[in-house]
Amino acid sequence: MLIAQSHNDKINILNLPLDSKSINYKGKDKNGFFIYDKTFKKHIFCKSLSRVYGKIPFSQNIDLLLIERKSNDDEHTEPIITIYSYDIRKNQKLDSLNIYETLNSEATFEKRFLIDENKKIHIYENSEGYDINDNGKDTLIVVKEETDYEVSDKGKFILSTNEKTSPKSLFITDSWNGKYHFEASNRDNAKTIYDINIKFLDDISIDINDDGSKENYSHLQAVKLNDEKIKIVFNSSLEDEMGVIYIERLDDGYVISENPIYFINPGNNEMPLKKQNRKKYLKCRG
Repeated sequence: MLIAQSHNDKINILNLPLDSKSINYKGKDKNGFFIYDKTFKKHIFCKSLSRVYGKIPFSQNIDLLLIERKSNDDEHTEPIITIYSYDIRKNQKLDSLNIYETLNSEATFEKRFLIDENKKIHIYENSEGYDINDNGKDTLIVVKEETDYEVSDKGKFILSTNEKTSPKSLFITDSWNGKYHFEASNRDNAKTIYDINIKFLDDISIDINDDGSKENYSHLQAVKLNDEKIKIVFNSSLEDEMGVIYIERLDDGYVISENPIYFINPGNNEMPLKKQNRKKYLKCRG
């Protein structure tokens, strides 16, 4: 990577399309925090510690500069990527756009971007985490956004008004979200294990290990029978509801029930189910 402290220095020219996934941050400490080494300096592009990642010639007089910028927030484990539009003739910054940040494991808030062959900027956000609602319970919040920007002839970043790419946030709250584990042995000591991952009630995966014979089901949907019980059909081809399970809340715990459970342990139509809640929490955004 070529580091430049002024626009007159040699700066690496980036090829398009450019996906931010290709930016490989190196040099983290044992806690996973990015080490801002001596290549991060204060220069004409940014007042905080930063370094130039590269540039994209936008027009005869304007360059787009990608800057790795040190955050003022100690919780950032990686530099913030900021795009600056730069007037080559006047030797000045025209506009800026913050397009990438990643918080630490306590509160993951991720953005990635793509600059296509037409020099349009596409920003994608996909984050999730738990927050505490007014009743003191964990609430899953999911944010999925796609935002597009165009760069004007004067170097201004213009938000696209295309309905398909305008910002959209999806906030999903449901106490069923989480990972569930069940295992039991039959009279022949053959062990059966169910691992159930409920991201949302319309996005469920089930991994079954039946004494070494494994089956995987994904993109399943649950039917909410009431506030305390859901039904999941994981294999509709099986007869007598052998491909159906129920998850129910009882007191402070959960149980799994129906024919597959009875088949494992005859006489027991329901068995305890262990739930593992996600420990990731979102922070408020101002």
